[in-house]
Amino acid sequence: MSPSVKKDVKSRPVPMLERIRIDKKSFRNLRQIIYERSGISVTEGKEYLLENRLADRLKVNHCKSFEEYDYFLRYEPGGEAEIVRMVECITTNETYFFREESHFTMLREEILPQLAEQKRFRVNPLIRIWSAASSTGEEPYTISIVVEEAKRNLSGVRVEILASDINDAVIRSARRGIYEENSVRHIPPDIRTRYFSKEGARYRLDEKIKSQVRFVHLNLVDKNRLRSASGMDIIFCKNVLIYFDPVMKKKVVESLYDSLLPGGYLLIGRSEALHDISRAFRPMKMKNGLVYRKE
Repeated sequence: MSPSVKKDVKSRPVPMLERIRIDKKSFRNLRQIIYERSGISVTEGKEYLLENRLADRLKVNHCKSFEEYDYFLRYEPGGEAEIVRMVECITTNETYFFREESHFTMLREEILPQLAEQKRFRVNPLIRIWSAASSTGEEPYTISIVVEEAKRNLSGVRVEILASDINDAVIRSARRGIYEENSVRHIPPDIRTRYFSKEGARYRLDEKIKSQVRFVHLNLVDKNRLRSASGMDIIFCKNVLIYFDPVMKKKVVESLYDSLLPGGYLLIGRSEALHDISRAFRPMKMKNGLVYRKE
């Protein structure tokens, strides 16, 4: 997640009588730590977000107030490790397979065939795809399914899929490849039958689809680490930019641009746009939607 807090986040509400209220100083300090570590901007008025998401962390660390928790993060021996856990709580999100399905139709019918045609007769015909905020794996595994379904049109061309997130807990979950009904609800029935096996109330993803995705921990605001994600043909970075402030948006988009090969494609969420962030990408209207291309 790379950093990725989304609108449909599952945040277990804490009953009003049990909720520990956050004081102004602690809110200011914690949001600064979150911003520095993840790039996510927790705006004024979002005190309830920290109160809900971090309630369990206060209990685990025996903190009776956010003031104590703030002190623990800064001065206690376990503070650095706890900062990682805190950021994970803030970046945990819900997603599902084939979210914003038109992007995957575009990938299958337009982008992959175009790239395959360009690369087929090269010495090393390879298409590299990066899911930059992969969360629990639904997006990169959807990409893997689309690639598998399109293989007859990709003859002679290999495809590599990289998936990254800032949250180690969701990466571990993604690697397991086991999902609840809510995650698979938008998968076409024939695809679900072909690539999932039912295990009680859960669905286990086919091993071949899993094996085509490589998961790594990456922070989208860490430009040095992002060098390991260079040479990409396609980047999915959907519904992430809306949670950054303008400065961080520009920084992340510049890094994504640098990670793409010339002629590469960037796909962002339907509610997002680059016109006020970067002029480096050229918007392209395709049959199934809008993409941004690196010239």
